[in-house]
Amino acid sequence: MTLTMIERKNSSKLLLSVQNLKIQYRKKNEYIEAVEDVSFNIDRGKVVALVGESGSGKTTTALAIPNLLPANAIIKEGVILYKGKNLIQATHEELRAIRGKEIGMVFQDPTSFLDPLMRVGDQVAEVIVKHESIKKKEAILKAKNILEKMRVTEPERIYYYYPHQLSGGMAQRVVIGMAIACQPSLLIADEPTSNLDLTVQAQILNLLKALNHELGMSILLISHDLGVVSGIADRVVIMYAGRIMEEGDVHSIFKNPRHPYTRALLVASELGEDMVKQQNDFPSDLLSSSSGCCYRHKCPYVMERCKENPIEILLDQDSRVYCWLYSNES
Repeated sequence: MTLTMIERKNSSKLLLSVQNLKIQYRKKNEYIEAVEDVSFNIDRGKVVALVGESGSGKTTTALAIPNLLPANAIIKEGVILYKGKNLIQATHEELRAIRGKEIGMVFQDPTSFLDPLMRVGDQVAEVIVKHESIKKKEAILKAKNILEKMRVTEPERIYYYYPHQLSGGMAQRVVIGMAIACQPSLLIADEPTSNLDLTVQAQILNLLKALNHELGMSILLISHDLGVVSGIADRVVIMYAGRIMEEGDVHSIFKNPRHPYTRALLVASELGEDMVKQQNDFPSDLLSSSSGCCYRHKCPYVMERCKENPIEILLDQDSRVYCWLYSNES
């Protein structure tokens, strides 16, 4: 780990520190490297975006934090420090207490996380009762207030709706309400707007931004689109094929992107193109390769040295890139 990251890790503002994370997926008798040596920090009250196309490892990284990885995933190395506690070593009981109360989660398809046979308001209230020592009647009142905070129209009426009666945007608001019901310190939002139209996308992002400001809640936002994170993130971590390509504050990433992959993502975002579709032909055997820059087969600036694994190059106190183009700047 670099000196800069150690300094930030020891900061009193630090909420979460992921250090040298390595995750494999077991597929029959083979092991696929899904995440390789990933490190980043989230300070209290800040929004950090993990950005990359499908298969980049960003969702796997996010799921590792509350230990919600699928059964065939193995954390081979690394440390995940939340408020100084290593979550990788936490017991099942400790993790259950943290999930929902300390760390809230919002995922891509809200309907898959709502019980179709239960009124949506009761589902919000159930989260409150589970983590707080209050009676059901008090939890119901609190749940209605949360729905109002989620900018749900007519929360008194919507409370008694079933999930099938909600639009996609309204369902996502309810799921966000469930995730922040106990005012967690960290919200993990995995592609929370990807299935919504542009107008509703903007509304959900504005809601997340408001919650960040009002509650002082940190957010880890997962997205494949740099344009989505431009108005909400404080810092951006770019991932490709399980590795970090570049990290910096949101302004430097947009004004002065360094890594060729970051530039490609920005161009795709400006043109309204989908990098997920563009890059899905990337050979699967290269995704698990530990030799050389994983982007070199797509990079217009590839050179002989790219056959070696790129090192972390600090561009300034808060920015880093993994690219041999900048080796003279280290």
